[in-house]
Amino acid sequence: MAAEEGESDAQFSLAQCYFFGHGVTEDKTEAVQWFKAAAENRNELAVCTLAQIYLYGDGVDTDMEEAVRLFRIAIEEGCTECLWELARCYMFGWGVEEDADETVRLLKLGADAGNTEAQRELGNLYRDGTFVEKNLGEAMRLFKLSVDSGDDLAMVELGKLYKMGEVVEKNETEAVRLFRLATEAENNDARIQLGICYRDGINVEQNAEKAVTLFRSAAENGSRYGRVLLGLCIRHGEGIQRNSSEALDQFRIEAGLN
Repeated sequence: MAAEEGESDAQFSLAQCYFFGHGVTEDKTEAVQWFKAAAENRNELAVCTLAQIYLYGDGVDTDMEEAVRLFRIAIEEGCTECLWELARCYMFGWGVEEDADETVRLLKLGADAGNTEAQRELGNLYRDGTFVEKNLGEAMRLFKLSVDSGDDLAMVELGKLYKMGEVVEKNETEAVRLFRLATEAENNDARIQLGICYRDGINVEQNAEKAVTLFRSAAENGSRYGRVLLGLCIRHGEGIQRNSSEALDQFRIEAGLN
């Protein structure tokens, strides 16, 4: 078998099979061994994946310092995704000391290399003025780059900027279009934003029932804010029969009391 003969791509593929249970019984311990074998053969994807496994403790004990070491190796091998991953380690102090300058440096490298996550994350920093001087124009430019690659999280952020109209002329049509696209990608924040547009009649015909459907979908997929908005609709009878008891149940679930 090619994996046993030391072929790194075969080792990586076999590791994925064990990790996700594709064609074999899922066995993350076995998967990690094959990821390690491929990583030792300098397989870039294996090194990056193994770093993520150590970072999140998926199949092994969490070891953030080892994750950082592996991200650095993967970057040396040309992995642009790991620029974003390592930047987050510096941002949050995972396995290294927090370092704003290194965070921004790595994100800029990733964004310039076309990494969509780095583009979006750097856009967030410019939008909020975190680690860099606030620059909504630069944030919008970066979000657009990420959107062009199909990133649904960036779609929501760009949609919000169009909705606010702080950088360019307000464009609620484009905002709604982006929220729809991200909703199709099962993005909870997009469901909420589109729901608010239907609730308030923002560039769509006001439709409280559709708003409730979107808020409920967000709530059922884990959004606390979606549950609050759903509870308020139920409480006030907007798009759904008024029911104070059910509204209270939604608020209790959101508060962790049920």
